[in-house]
Amino acid sequence: MGVTFNFTMNLQKVGTIKVLLFSTFVASIRWFLTSIITNAYMFLPLQLLHGLIFIVLYYSMAVYINEEVPKELKTSGQTINNLIGMGIARITGSLVGGFLSDIYGIKSMFLYNSILAFITVLIFAYIFSAMKRRSTSESFFNQEEL
Repeated sequence: MGVTFNFTMNLQKVGTIKVLLFSTFVASIRWFLTSIITNAYMFLPLQLLHGLIFIVLYYSMAVYINEEVPKELKTSGQTINNLIGMGIARITGSLVGGFLSDIYGIKSMFLYNSILAFITVLIFAYIFSAMKRRSTSESFFNQEEL
């Protein structure tokens, strides 16, 4: 309870979007390092990041949905997030990822995932930045009309 409360306070201070982008960026670094590491002892500490990244992403996404989705659709938003994140993504990711790993090799797949995650961070950073600029300019124009 105390850890969740502390994390929630920090999440509010830093911002949900920044935490989502940062944790996805850390995931891309983790996957990149996993693709190049050959020593099992170096791989083990990287695995500790997985738990942290997963928890931060999962919790932050739930908070983001709770903040952004209208009240009457919050339950549906959380359901869709869990359906996609815990259901569809895991099933298709396991099947397609296993198939592609057989073709290209596991190290290549970690490298490709790293690149994909990094590109995703760039795209969403641009989208969120554009949304922020748009809302800032709209609020400026709305105040100007008063």
